[in-house]
Amino acid sequence: MRLPRPLAAMLIAIAALLAASAPADASRRATDAETLEMAEATGFRPECFFAHISTIDDAWALGTEVGIGSCQRGIGNGYIVMYRDPAEPRVWEEVLQASDGHDIVCDDYGIPLDVARDLSPMVPICVRQPPRPAVVVLVQTRSGLLLRERPRSMAVGAKGAITRMRWRRWGGPVAVGRGHYTIAGFAGEPDTGFSGTVTIRFSRPRTCRSGDRVYTRLRITTRKRLREGMVLPYSRGGEWADCADVARAAETGP
Repeated sequence: MRLPRPLAAMLIAIAALLAASAPADASRRATDAETLEMAEATGFRPECFFAHISTIDDAWALGTEVGIGSCQRGIGNGYIVMYRDPAEPRVWEEVLQASDGHDIVCDDYGIPLDVARDLSPMVPICVRQPPRPAVVVLVQTRSGLLLRERPRSMAVGAKGAITRMRWRRWGGPVAVGRGHYTIAGFAGEPDTGFSGTVTIRFSRPRTCRSGDRVYTRLRITTRKRLREGMVLPYSRGGEWADCADVARAAETGP
């Protein structure tokens, strides 16, 4: 069907205007492998998960569920912001899950504003506000529970401790460092403990009512071969101290 000349001319003009106004950088669709990795990290079915990768910084992605056919939208009209450490590009971490970014501060989650605009140019996933305080984490020390930036050591559970911690990334959505993890074994049961180098990842920074920005999730991994049946605490990731823990620590003091 041929369009009337005035309508055809108008459509051509609109298309040219959109092409001229389009940003030089634009997010790209995630590959099948990236989609699978992100779906596994969030617990969604890969065929029901759709994601875009930022072309400004491909460590960032924006994902959502597809509510078609057998796929059910568990997050409604919401979205998930994901981040991967460039040193381990196949390991994704969930940074933010929301449905309206007008009241979400990018700095609270370590999301660069230009990346946020790249991933969602029409509807903001977060907005800029004045810089926030440095991100800290609540750790158990000999003096009690204390907030620390780039801690050098910390207790993990009743029988474990990580020492000689060194950080190569801190302050963003994911903090990455290494340290020596020691877990005391059971008395009379040899080889029930652990001693070795581990990689530590703190993630999901949150801003508490106290004004402190704290990491609330921890993951510990190692390349050392473990004995059969042994699983390191937090090896699959788990909740660490949250804002309620920070408030209780402030009340009790060191």
